[in-house]
Amino acid sequence: MEESKNDKKISPDQAEDFSVEEEESEYTTEEEGSSCDKKDVDLITDQRPSADLEVAKEKELREVTLPDGNIYKGQWLQNLPHGEGKLSYKTGGSYQGEFSQGTPHGQGIRTHPDGRKYTGSFAHGRAEGYGELQHNSAIYKGFWKNDAKHGEKSDEIWPDGTTYQGGYKYGAMNGKGLLIYSDTSMFEGDFVNNQMQGEGVFVWPEGKRYEGQWIKSRMQGQGIMKWSNGNKYIGQWHRSKRKGQGMFYFNNGDKYEGGFELGEMHGKGIFYKSN
Repeated sequence: MEESKNDKKISPDQAEDFSVEEEESEYTTEEEGSSCDKKDVDLITDQRPSADLEVAKEKELREVTLPDGNIYKGQWLQNLPHGEGKLSYKTGGSYQGEFSQGTPHGQGIRTHPDGRKYTGSFAHGRAEGYGELQHNSAIYKGFWKNDAKHGEKSDEIWPDGTTYQGGYKYGAMNGKGLLIYSDTSMFEGDFVNNQMQGEGVFVWPEGKRYEGQWIKSRMQGQGIMKWSNGNKYIGQWHRSKRKGQGMFYFNNGDKYEGGFELGEMHGKGIFYKSN
């Protein structure tokens, strides 16, 4: 009897570093404790300028080197980056796009020293709304919430060629999804926190197919396995092995109904010969 096991792993670790944040830094005009205030940037005089002069200054591009070495060039409002601008970090990387009261807010592009590039929407300094993240051959297109992948629909390609289409919740695969590995094996079904969990179908490259229940990326509960040679098993599973009560149909017409343990017929059962 053929042994059935699912040795595929989702490998969420491949995507853990595939995020917007860089070394836990926030999308603000501050980096490593820097700030942009009246003390750091001397854009005012002892005399209060007129309203017309303030408007003119807001439209004017100014380049300022902050005390920590970061450089901001763009529009200002009340001594804060506001409007269009670019913030270049001394450690490498930059943000270019829209600012509001000192933080990236609106549409922009964030680059990192390691090559990551995020293009999309920001809110209060963090990725929020639709955005695309690229890093070498890896690409994520979808929605974000508070710097994390978050939404019912996304399209993602991992570095090894694995693709994922489906939901994310706070950075982890959740909800309905389709995961296709580089070797063409695939899973379509429910995800919970980067694990296959719930109902789903897994198909192997050689044509073997399992449809049923999953717990922590293992076949567990009730399920049906079909082999390309015509064999079929319907019954209970535990940790991706046949265990409990089930029925095995052989491709020659024979049939076994009874107990299973560690993937093999075990305990009480009835064997039916086709002839």
